[in-house]
This record gives sequence, C-alpha cells and structure tokens, in this order.
Amino acid sequence: DIKPENLFFTGDGALRVGDFGLGIDTNIEYPSARLGTLDYMAPEVLQLVDGQELAPDAADGFYGEGVDIWACGVLAYEMIVGFTPFEDESQEMTCALILWGGLEEPFSLITNLISPAGLSFLSASLTREPSKRPSARQLLDSPWLHQYDTANPRTMPPADTSSPEDRASESDIDNISRGIESGMSIAHHSSS
Repeated sequence: DIKPENLFFTGDGALRVGDFGLGIDTNIEYPSARLGTLDYMAPEVLQLVDGQELAPDAADGFYGEGVDIWACGVLAYEMIVGFTPFEDESQEMTCALILWGGLEEPFSLITNLISPAGLSFLSASLTREPSKRPSARQLLDSPWLHQYDTANPRTMPPADTSSPEDRASESDIDNISRGIESGMSIAHHSSS
C-alpha cells in the first residue's frame, strides 16, 4: 500500500516503504482482489470484485506493477498540493473520479507549482490504461527526478506541524500531572 503513512526516512535520509505483505497474499503470482486504500487504488483494482473483471481492460482479472505506478503518481500529487487528485467526501464519488474523472481539474491546481517534466511524470503515472503507464525504471529515469541529487539529499529539521493551540505548555503539562496525581490520591484514599 503506497501512501504517506507507509513512507519512512532512514537516518541518512533514504526513503523506505513499509507495510509490505499486509495488502497482498504472497502465495499467489497475480493479485486479483481489491486491497489497499481507496484514494491510491488504480482503476484496474476498482474494476475487480473477487477476481472477476468488470471491464474488458481489467487485465484478465489480475493486476500488475502498474497499480504501484498509479499509487506513486497519486502520492507525488498529494505531496505537492496536500490532497489526492481524486479525493471526495463520498467513497462512491472517489471511485467514479478514479475510474472516469478527467485529470484537467486536478492538474489545473498544480500547473504553476511544478515544471513541465513534473506534469509529464504525473500524467504518465496517472494514465488509466495500465499497459500505457511507464515502468518503475522509466519513472526513475524521469527528467523530473533527475533534477534532484538523490545521492546527497538535503537535510533539515522536521517541521512543527502542530498548531499553536495544539501545543501543550509546560504549565499545562504541570497542571495535567497534578490532576493525575490528585486523582490517584483520591482513588487511593477511597479504595482504602
């Protein structure tokens, strides 16, 4: 399941994907069930129900590495704008947007944020026809990715993503500690 919650950075800045093996049965050669997180599911996965294809382009009821290419495109889009390209409040609409929605609206939000090479990367990754998506090797060879020095990643301290009202002050923590201690004291006296 390629999604932000499953990405981890090592101490030296290398990106790793975790949670493998929880989304697929490793005893089968060709996955054929709908597994994963809806916003990152490729169209061909949504076209499957218990291994039965719902559309002629569902690759004989199985799917391949193209689903991960799609998920990488969704993830890259989300990293740029903060939400997935087909996100909607209703799961039914999210499915419909993944299966049949155009890319014009999602891409209109990012054209000023990334280079033409970045748009090309996203467009290729989010091609609905799995056989027309690039391979992982082709994506890694993308000019968009080659503009970054991955051998020497920039380092910076993590951003503080909590809002000021969410941050507990030392006095808040002291008050909470005193409240817990007094509650424990009351509970101790009442049980004696």
